[in-house]
Amino acid sequence: MATSPRRDSWLPWVIAGGVVALLAFVVIPVVVMAAGGWDMGMHRGGDDARGDAPVRGGMQVEVRIEDFRFKPGNLIVPVGASVTWTNEDSAPHDARDNDDAWETETLSRGDSETLTFDTPGEYDYYCTIHPGMKARLVVE
Repeated sequence: MATSPRRDSWLPWVIAGGVVALLAFVVIPVVVMAAGGWDMGMHRGGDDARGDAPVRGGMQVEVRIEDFRFKPGNLIVPVGASVTWTNEDSAPHDARDNDDAWETETLSRGDSETLTFDTPGEYDYYCTIHPGMKARLVVE
């Protein structure tokens, strides 16, 4: 009795489906995680800039937010200084002190907010939307 070719035609499709599933659920996630994770684009974690060389600012200082990074990321200002954060990224950002002593509003591209620092201290801060974005502000 001859076997119909149609009966065996499903086998290549099952094999192809298995290969696609293997790629989608095993190989691709392993490669992506090994390369640094899914943290890409608008939802990437950002850069920790606290280790940058410190920048000494005056009474009026601007911190640019660009490329998911605070610039400068390690800033020293005198007591009474005003610091303005300006978002130059396409993604929204904010800045919040780790101890919740201060924070900016969420800033869209082109938005700015200025805070005045009357109390000496060291403030490590971050973007609540992209928690990997970190910086340090020292008021002395």
